[in-house]
Amino acid sequence: MSTLLSTSTMVARLQQRIPMNLDGQFCMDKLNESYMWIEQQGAFVWNVKLATITLVALGTQVLAPTDMDVGKPASIYPRLPIPGIVAATTEIPYVPMDEFSLHEIYHTPTMQGVFSVFTIYIPTGFYTILFAPQTNAPIINTDYVVFYHMINPALSTPLTIGPNYFPTPDQFDTLLIDLAEAEIKRIYRLGGWAEALQKAQASASVELDKYRSPKRDLAGVQEQTKEVQEKSLNQAQAGG
Repeated sequence: MSTLLSTSTMVARLQQRIPMNLDGQFCMDKLNESYMWIEQQGAFVWNVKLATITLVALGTQVLAPTDMDVGKPASIYPRLPIPGIVAATTEIPYVPMDEFSLHEIYHTPTMQGVFSVFTIYIPTGFYTILFAPQTNAPIINTDYVVFYHMINPALSTPLTIGPNYFPTPDQFDTLLIDLAEAEIKRIYRLGGWAEALQKAQASASVELDKYRSPKRDLAGVQEQTKEVQEKSLNQAQAGG
């Protein structure tokens, strides 16, 4: 995270760039808005978090972490190999709900405690992680490690002026100031604001590409599903 410029320093620099006796809180608001624009551009490594979730015996679903951003990538692994069941720790990939049913018959016969995919849905008002095939419920309490992007507290609780720092890396401090400066110039109809905004956003996009956590390629998932279905069909035809 940033440890270079505090929010009080960033506000002071913004006020120096636009010598109009700007209110400090107004400048802070624009810096927070600039940060929110950054967050809206994708999923980034500074928001990745690690947690452990536990499936109870014969369970196939568990509540998602309360700070999990369910719209961004996540990966799940068994915390440890399940003795006698899972010989290695392998990733359980995410699929959208509309593809979830394709994996209900992934293993034939089913392998107790081994899941092919997970999805996220809201059965009772809470985001819930659901594993497939659901017939593969673990026979013991099983811990799983989930890597996910958290909902950044700064989005719901904006930073204030003081010894506070944005969670972005150091090089974004100046970019946040540039974005806020362009927005303030737009509000006050100062010349060159459009060019300044375009330049700041382009520079930010270049830096963001270095820290992006891209979503999985759904086409790849679809191809994998198609391949599994074709193999199952070929096996059935060979058996007939």
